[in-house]
Amino acid sequence: MCRDRVDPKNGEIYNVAMDTADSIFVFPANAKDNAEPSRILRIPHRGFQLAVDEEKQELYSTNQYPPRVLVFRKNAAGSEKPLRIIEGPHTGLADVHGVAVDTQRKLVFVGNWGNASDYKVAGSGKHYPPSITVYSFDASGDAAPLRTIQGPKTQLNWMGAMSLDPATGNLWVANDVGGSVLMFRGTDNGDVVPTQIIKGNKTALNHPAGIAVDTKNKEVWVLRNGLSVDGKWRRRTHPYHPQRTPG
Repeated sequence: MCRDRVDPKNGEIYNVAMDTADSIFVFPANAKDNAEPSRILRIPHRGFQLAVDEEKQELYSTNQYPPRVLVFRKNAAGSEKPLRIIEGPHTGLADVHGVAVDTQRKLVFVGNWGNASDYKVAGSGKHYPPSITVYSFDASGDAAPLRTIQGPKTQLNWMGAMSLDPATGNLWVANDVGGSVLMFRGTDNGDVVPTQIIKGNKTALNHPAGIAVDTKNKEVWVLRNGLSVDGKWRRRTHPYHPQRTPG
């Protein structure tokens, strides 16, 4: 199992089964124990994270290889086909992982590890620096990104999930191999230094993979190695102490 989401309106629980079932499972809010999912959406092998545009009722799902972003109806189930797909040589997509949507500014943010190849062509493998590519909401097919965050100053290193603050447009990134949490402005472009960095021995971060921003309580929740840690969301850099670690 990979990335989870809780529907803010009806409490439904979404789960991406990336390498095991190639599906997105949706459970009712009151599900417990050995509960059956209320619906299952089949997705291509190696899906990673999902995000939802509540206004348009669309579900975004990332696919590591071939690198692409698939957009479904939010309530899609079974083998339903996507409404559109972002995929192609001009997209800048390379080993796609995290995704976040900004419904107010109509933007889609996609995290890329940078590994690229055509399995049908021997020796075609390439390694690009990790990046975050930004697209418009109506992007489809071989659409070029509006902006790309990429370069040594970004500190991006095989990122996991991403979460967006709808009020500010700031993007929070679980920087897995970098052992940190990075925050970028939604307008950032190029080789930029993150606006905020959570990193250091006192943070308890160890390969952070999942992340969620709680704007009501002003907290950032981070999932690492199967354990949850959360820190008080305020503008400061490392060292950073988690406010608590749920037992």
